[in-house]
Amino acid sequence: MVPDCLLDEDAEIKIESVTWAGSNLILNLKVLSDDSWWLLSCQGVSDWRMQDKVVQGLSLRDDDPVLWKSQFAIYTAYFNGKPADPYRAACGVLSALPRRSGVLDWEPNRLAHLLASGNGCFGPLPVPAIRVCQPILELHDVDLYHLGVDESETGAVSSVLYLGQNSYVIAEQFNTHHIGNG
Repeated sequence: MVPDCLLDEDAEIKIESVTWAGSNLILNLKVLSDDSWWLLSCQGVSDWRMQDKVVQGLSLRDDDPVLWKSQFAIYTAYFNGKPADPYRAACGVLSALPRRSGVLDWEPNRLAHLLASGNGCFGPLPVPAIRVCQPILELHDVDLYHLGVDESETGAVSSVLYLGQNSYVIAEQFNTHHIGNG
């Protein structure tokens, strides 16, 4: 559970330190507006990035596209059909996918080259990504389909905690402990 004082978008929070303990990440946070100190324990961390030292409030989400790879079944997706304009089809697919989904992080030219071949493998995609790509590709006379579940396992990840614009932690559980003021 993350308290409201850390989720307040007006709260200015300084990340004092980051410590690993097994698969857990412990953040030592200082709320600058009220001079309070907090320990935030992120348990079962599967991915993280820390670039910001001072952030405006935290944001906790359990329905974010960044979680697609861990919350949904992953299928190996294939396509059949050659679009009249492969570059336009590629740009349509890439612009339809949420950037934070982390799927198909390709350059448009690379995807256009693949689509120009007329058939092939998109690779492993989580179900929501397939649902986003199918109608876009159908507009370009390309069928997207999948065969069986990929070997990738879906994890127990339930939430992503955003710390500013460029930092996040994906974990199974988040706990806080107020350690004092001043």
